[in-house]
Amino acid sequence: MHERLIAAMLLVSVVGLNAAPEVFTLDGRAAAAGNPTGADGFVHAVKQPILQVFHTATSPAIGKVLLLPGGGYHILAVGHEGAAVAEFLNGHGYDVAMLEYSIAAGDATRERALGDALAAWRLLAPTQAKLGLSESPRSVMGFSAGGHLAARLCAILPEPQQPRSAILIYPAYLEETLPGSRIPAVRPPPCRMGSLFTLIAADDNAGWVAGCREYSAAWQASGGCSRLEVLADGGHGFGIKPELPGAAKKWPELLAGFHPVMLPPLPAVVPPPPSAVPVPQPGCADRHQQKCAAVAAKKFDLILLGDSITHNFENPGFQPVWNQFFAPRYALNLGYSGARTENILWNIENGELDGQAPKVITLMIGTNNADTANYPTHHSGDEIASGIRAIVSAIRKKCPASKILLLRCFPGAYGGPGP
Repeated sequence: MHERLIAAMLLVSVVGLNAAPEVFTLDGRAAAAGNPTGADGFVHAVKQPILQVFHTATSPAIGKVLLLPGGGYHILAVGHEGAAVAEFLNGHGYDVAMLEYSIAAGDATRERALGDALAAWRLLAPTQAKLGLSESPRSVMGFSAGGHLAARLCAILPEPQQPRSAILIYPAYLEETLPGSRIPAVRPPPCRMGSLFTLIAADDNAGWVAGCREYSAAWQASGGCSRLEVLADGGHGFGIKPELPGAAKKWPELLAGFHPVMLPPLPAVVPPPPSAVPVPQPGCADRHQQKCAAVAAKKFDLILLGDSITHNFENPGFQPVWNQFFAPRYALNLGYSGARTENILWNIENGELDGQAPKVITLMIGTNNADTANYPTHHSGDEIASGIRAIVSAIRKKCPASKILLLRCFPGAYGGPGP
């Protein structure tokens, strides 16, 4: 298998390119050449960010890929993480635009690189014809620091500009957190995404391996299609070379296997997340019937919706608080221990607010949606927000004159992908 793969790679290197790559500046003007490459095959100084465009012989091209080589934001590995990868992708029917982005610019390096990547991405837009590329869908692929840059690019793109696929090969720095917190500095985009392919070797930097796992899990928890490959070994920075170390020998084959889903069909209508689809809460049928009976028998001025934080006011230890602050306001407790957004939504749509017009409805819900220790599924922050929005909408339909007091749910990770 290894010999066949190497032969295929060598064949691609011979026939994958019909001509030398075209070179463009980031405003779409033709340039004479890329930045100088040292004897070691690396670019050590980027005088001007440029794109090298490698055209596939396939007509029409299946897609186009913005390729970001790595190098720790200090150099650019434009050979084994650049031109060799472009030829491999050309052989699979993709046009490739390799970006030589800003490096070694001190504290401003990463932001300049992100600006370069954004400008390059816009040049690859279907409406742009400056690079002579087809209107095929866009993907982004990055190695090491380039993988980190690709993830940052996805994070800032609006939904209509998201890539159909993001390919992160041993991405660095994804374990970094926001200052003074445990929250990852780079998160998946807060909107509908395409597919994600992440690959790293188990013997790479331990923090980077953990960051890959976290990022891939967060992408999937946000509703995206995610595939993570952790190779048994291979180290870091292997790219595409004639001789690949250890288990890294098979990584081009794994990427080629991802090829059919690089361009997944987008649904015509985006379905709501599970957190916003009504689901009855197991074991709560009796309580639900009791609450529906209370709603049918009496009008209330204050109704409290939520999980155990609300439900617990019915426990003897909290009755003095309830009797002092809530009972005099003709209050009804519609809290359910263990409830998630989808359960409260089901309760509302099945009678618990029917005929009511309270002055105020309080809502605190969502922390159980983030709990993977006690529930089979985990919902992301965006999905939890969607569930809360659905509840608020349902309340407004049932009780349009009521004021809604929306309380922040308790934050927590519960073993899920991030706080």
